[in-house]
Parts: sequence; structure tokens; C-alpha cells
Amino acid sequence: MQSIELALMPEEATLEGQSLENDPVQESNTLPEVSDAYSVLVEGRLELTGVNFSPEGQVSQLLQFGESLNYVWNVQVQQAGKYEGTVWLYLRLVSKKTGQENRQVLSAQRIEFTGVNFLGLNNVSTRLLGSLGLAIGIVLTFDRWVVVLWNTIWRKSGNQSVK
Repeated sequence: MQSIELALMPEEATLEGQSLENDPVQESNTLPEVSDAYSVLVEGRLELTGVNFSPEGQVSQLLQFGESLNYVWNVQVQQAGKYEGTVWLYLRLVSKKTGQENRQVLSAQRIEFTGVNFLGLNNVSTRLLGSLGLAIGIVLTFDRWVVVLWNTIWRKSGNQSVK
């Protein structure tokens, strides 16, 4: 499973000459001024075909001044290859007085990534191989602890240890 992570770190957000809910907005408003009158949400959406990813649909986060936003999508490919898609970012302003919404596209970024496989195996075989490795590791670790425990008990009873 691979992850696609998008970080949004606004230094200062500005709205240029917008008129929202029929209230005139000054020529340039910073985020603290805008957030007094509006709830500022940033929505992200991932569009990929031929792969499974989560979360599906839109992901919304409240934008607060001085804080960054992170969007993470977990991607699982069925077979190795190159994949292309689009990450959409929207700015949604919701008036605190009237509830009226204004939504704008901030960005539509094309993304490319390569899905890989392990030793030419599909994802089910890779997971089985990993589980087998985990089981062998547990047995080997447990085996060592059995010898240590046995030697401890054996010494307490006055006999020599087994190696």
C-alpha cells in the first residue's frame, strides 16, 4: 500500500475583490479577517482510475490561520505499472450569518506514480510471504526464550544447563 500526501501551508490567504453574500469585501482580506465572517474550508478530492484508495470522495478540513492542512490518501494497486490521476483542491467559504456558500477551485494537480510489486508477486502472495516471515521470526524468538527459560528452571533445581 502506498500513500499520497498533500500538505497545504498557507502563509497568508487573500481574497481579491470578491463580493460574497452581497456584502462588499475589501480589495484584499487576510485569513483572520475573512474567518471572522466566514467558515473557511479546504476540500480535497483524489481522482484515480484502476486503483483502490481511501478515503473516497471529498475530504474537508477547516482552515485556521497559521496552521497547515494535511490530506493523505492510501492507495492500493492491483498490478505494477504507471498510474495517473488528479488531486483537486477547493476553497469553500460559508457565511457565519446566512449560511450561504461560495466554492472555488484552488488547484487541480496532475499526479503520476508507479505501483510496484515484490519479486513479481501479486499483493495476496506478498502478504502471505510476509506473514510466513513473521511466523518464522516468532518461532525463532520463542525458541530462544524457551531455552533461556528451561535453563533458568533447570539451574534452580540444581542441575547443569542445556545448550
